[in-house]
Amino acid sequence: MTRRRIWVLLGVFGMATAVVGPLWAQDAEPGKQELSSAEHYVKKFEQLVDRAHGQAISPGHDGKEAMKRVAALHEAYPDHPKVKELFERTRKALLLSKGDAMEITPDMLTYRENEKKLQAIFLTQAQTQWADSTAAPSRGSSRRKRTGGGTS
Repeated sequence: MTRRRIWVLLGVFGMATAVVGPLWAQDAEPGKQELSSAEHYVKKFEQLVDRAHGQAISPGHDGKEAMKRVAALHEAYPDHPKVKELFERTRKALLLSKGDAMEITPDMLTYRENEKKLQAIFLTQAQTQWADSTAAPSRGSSRRKRTGGGTS
């Protein structure tokens, strides 16, 4: 091999290492410092929301920092359980910071299921009554022919 080919191969190898190297260096889990700093800001944000007692507030520095750090962690490690927990806590605190909020439970939504059941009952009754009314003609529905009993 000539010197030129060796230098070209080394250059290509060097560029490939520079591009792929950082990808290999990524861990499968977030660092302890990343998690603890994000958790610290989430706690501060939750405390700020608790002190507001249901009033609408601005997230402030701690809230914005918590959202920024948790969003970065969630983007990098979406399946990590601790990151999921921090994401949900931040989401809940953000919703509470908008003002009086209430968590809706499945028991509160039973009226929707009851409505569907009632609709089904009324639909079946309406269909049976419609079928009965169209199947058999009613008594006074036959037409009588007029006879010429008028004055002319």
